[in-house]
Order: sequence, then C-alpha cells, then structure tokens
Amino acid sequence: MKIKILFLGFICIATLLSLFFSKEKQLHFILTLDNIESLAAGEDGQYSCTASTDCYNMIGQKDGSVSCSGNVCSRGSDWSGKRWVECDGNKTYC
Repeated sequence: MKIKILFLGFICIATLLSLFFSKEKQLHFILTLDNIESLAAGEDGQYSCTASTDCYNMIGQKDGSVSCSGNVCSRGSDWSGKRWVECDGNKTYC
C-alpha cells in the first residue's frame, strides 16, 4: 500500500513539474514574439506600413479615399464590393 501511495505521489509531482515548465516555456515564447514585434516597429515608434484605397460612389465615380498606418496593413473589398483598409486589426470602410 505504501508503494502505491508513493508511486501516485511521484506521478502527481512529475505532472505538476511538467505543467510548470511547459507554462514557463510558453511565457518565454510569448516574450520572444513581443521582442520581435518591437524590433519590427523600430525604435522610433514609427509605423511600418500604410494601406490606402480609393472610394467610389454608386455610379462609379471616385468619391474620396480611405487610408491607415500601422505595423500590419491590408486592404480589400467585401462580398458587396465595399472597399476597406485594415491596420493593426482596425478595419475602416469607405
């Protein structure tokens, strides 16, 4: 009976240590990603990209434009043809 209790205790301790070290590695990975993103942004805090697109009215005439700046930028149009720009997760429509 003592051997079974000791074995169960050993398994519990091994499991807890495994969980602890896996969380520590995950935190280290997240911190590394934050450092990479900081380096990509530059030391001066400037944006690394700009997205812009022209806007058109119902009859196809240019009706202005929309743009944004950030560290991650994209542009496109949705299923209805409405144009948009997106910077750092913030989407702006015409």
